[in-house]
Amino acid sequence: MSYISRLALDETKRDTLRAMINPQMFHAAIEAATSKDSGRNLWRIDKFQGKYWLLLVSSVEPDLSSMVSQFGLENLVEPAETKDYEPFLNRLRDDQVWQFRLRGNPVRSVKSSDGKRGKIHAHVTPLQQKQWLLDRAESYGFKVDLNNFDVVNSKWHKFDKASVRNVTIRAVTFEGFLTITDREKFVEMLQMGLGRGKAYGCGLMTIMRRAGD
Repeated sequence: MSYISRLALDETKRDTLRAMINPQMFHAAIEAATSKDSGRNLWRIDKFQGKYWLLLVSSVEPDLSSMVSQFGLENLVEPAETKDYEPFLNRLRDDQVWQFRLRGNPVRSVKSSDGKRGKIHAHVTPLQQKQWLLDRAESYGFKVDLNNFDVVNSKWHKFDKASVRNVTIRAVTFEGFLTITDREKFVEMLQMGLGRGKAYGCGLMTIMRRAGD
């Protein structure tokens, strides 16, 4: 099974402000809202209709009550909602064109001079970041054209976690249009994510119909 959820965030709450700076807080809360055996959870923060929302894709139905109390906009009639993702995924077919949004972590591995495993470096220019997605699209069951998607946001996140100091990731938001080329791979990507940084709000792609379709 697969579920998609959203939570309206209250920017006046101290924990929300702290978590927006340190995504480890959202990660820990999401892990608590799902079972330990649920596998990888995908999430990201979006802003629309003047509000910040946390989007979540999980393999089990989450209990978001604690997250509503900690981060949620509780004066809404429905600050959080969860839907079965499977009916939507089952309607996907090869050759369909969809509008997409992806929060990714475009990186490359640079080998050291002695041939050992290289360090991970972030792509920092929009062209590098777009090429990163172009290079990976086929393996995830879709295709994109360089002129049909854009980088709409790109920024560094620097924070500490319990076992590691100074975690640094580059979060990049892509928006545009794609065509499904391999439904099975594409659906797996929507459920399992794309690229690195998934614990910290990267890797989740969502799709919607084009205007007029």
